[in-house]
Amino acid sequence: MEKQDKQAVIDHQLIQMVRRRLNEGEKVVVTVNGRSMLPLLKPNDKILLEHAQPNQLNQGDIITVDCASTLLTHRFWGYEHNAEQLLTRGDRQFTFDTPHTCNQLLGKVTLRQRGNLNFQQGPGRRLNDYLRWVFTISYKLETLLKKESDHTKTTTLHHFMSRLVRYWTIGSTTGVTKVVDLLLP
Repeated sequence: MEKQDKQAVIDHQLIQMVRRRLNEGEKVVVTVNGRSMLPLLKPNDKILLEHAQPNQLNQGDIITVDCASTLLTHRFWGYEHNAEQLLTRGDRQFTFDTPHTCNQLLGKVTLRQRGNLNFQQGPGRRLNDYLRWVFTISYKLETLLKKESDHTKTTTLHHFMSRLVRYWTIGSTTGVTKVVDLLLP
């Protein structure tokens, strides 16, 4: 068996172990290694996953899914195709992921272990609520701009407005999380 095949088998087995433990009611700690959720989640942050059913999710929750035998942790935006698929996107990305089936959901992130920032209460909850608000506004503005550009010829103004929304989103999130990092290292 080739090295890549062995790694794929190991990854699949690890994900199945995580799924089994979550389904048994245990909490699981995993390490973030991507940058798609910056500035809230950084590489090497530890996150705590708890079991969640798709119907328990709220827009803005941070979830982890099994994406081709890789753990993917992104923000939940809603459902597609009669609530059969989950719509997700990383905070630093401007396009949505390919929708995930509900069976791919592993769990919901409830704690970031870099200063033990709990997303369910206190400053962590306020931070996550703020980021959820920022990204919801960003999503709605991008949707309006997209609809407008679909009906009319895309102009320099549309491009400018799209960039403005993106820069506003990045600026609104980066500053507040840096302050929280200073207060809760």
